Amino acid sequence: MKLPKTVKLAGAIVVVLTLAANTVSAAGFAVMEQSSKSLGTATAGATASENADSVFFNPAGMTGIKSPTIEIGAAAVIPSFKFSDKGSTFGTKENPIPMPPLTGSEPDAGQTAIVPNLYYIQPLTDALTIGLSFNAPFGLETRYSDDWIGRYAGIKSDMTTMQLSPTIAWKISDNISIGAGVSVGRIDATLTSGIDFGGILASYGANTIPGMMDGSVSLEGDDIGYGFNIGAMYKFDENTRIGINYRSEVEYKLDGNAKFTVPPPAVAALAPLFTDTDISAKITTPDVASIGAYHKFNDLFALMADITWTGWSSFEELRVVYDNPAQPDSVTVEKWDDVFRYALGGEFYVSDEWTLRVGGAYDESPIPNEHRTVRIPGTDRIWGALGFSYMPTEKWSIDFAYMHIFFVDDPELKEQTPTAYICGDYDGTADVVSVSCSYTF
Repeated sequence: MKLPKTVKLAGAIVVVLTLAANTVSAAGFAVMEQSSKSLGTATAGATASENADSVFFNPAGMTGIKSPTIEIGAAAVIPSFKFSDKGSTFGTKENPIPMPPLTGSEPDAGQTAIVPNLYYIQPLTDALTIGLSFNAPFGLETRYSDDWIGRYAGIKSDMTTMQLSPTIAWKISDNISIGAGVSVGRIDATLTSGIDFGGILASYGANTIPGMMDGSVSLEGDDIGYGFNIGAMYKFDENTRIGINYRSEVEYKLDGNAKFTVPPPAVAALAPLFTDTDISAKITTPDVASIGAYHKFNDLFALMADITWTGWSSFEELRVVYDNPAQPDSVTVEKWDDVFRYALGGEFYVSDEWTLRVGGAYDESPIPNEHRTVRIPGTDRIWGALGFSYMPTEKWSIDFAYMHIFFVDDPELKEQTPTAYICGDYDGTADVVSVSCSYTF
């Protein structure tokens, strides 16, 4: 079968975006920067949209697009996580070791990242439409300096997921549409941290001092996982619609390796511990359910809203299993909570060429205070967004969005490592700039 030129073009762009992809966490490690149009309203109404990004937010909305459409875009996410120490120490909170003091830099862990997205929609008949999306629905990137004060809890955390999702939608009647799709995702993760061999050897009775003999470990792994999404939309009339969507969990079992840097005095004393070995770890990205509404009051203004639930309670722990039988599992207790995000936004139809957008959202954090870590120092957030679309012709649309994310409070960190207690708080914020371009054939 000969593929349409638009399908070939979409495939070529997927390859390019795969090489450029890098992601960053939102609440938890979800990534919502999936489209300039949805970002301009802080994702309000995304579940009830009839835009190209319906492939991701609700495939039932694809039936509202009558001609082949392709959209490509990217968001630049510029976060800041500035840590302030509040009494970190060697030992534990209950039994601190004040001498020597635990010292180090207090850097900004935020890392600028580029989040790509691609959507393609192809109507087959008046009732049947297919689509394809390529995006990064989950990701994480924080990076500290090697000598920062919390180095034993974590230095670099980099997790990227890329997901390809073919979808199909059926317009059952003038009022009802349904859609479904499958997804194939790839995850790549790298975690690094410092190791206090001075403190470890001291616990074995050696004449060593905590913090005076540091090493490190780097964990890397990847896997491919599979999921699905389903959605439905009900149109009361041309001006009012409501949509629902569900995206499943995706289970990954990462296989990779651990590489240790061990000071020479510790090699013989601790062997066969801390030797390079293969590893495995399980990560399950959560299921997500959304409901959204859109109502156009007149030719100038439309109001939209969304409520999204994310099942983060599936993230109980992060356990790294080492093939080296002498090396015990590395376990970080997470015990995250299920959370909601609430969004409200509006569109202003200034002219045939210009559409303006504005929106806000309250994004709950799934991270309990007692389980916050240096790798994901999150808290509840408030989003403020604005954007526009410019259509120089009936076929082309250029979209832009800007969003600022406020931390509701300064999240406190109280994390215990094997040899040190890391205590402090974060001053967090983020700016997001998104640009996309769509073409209707």
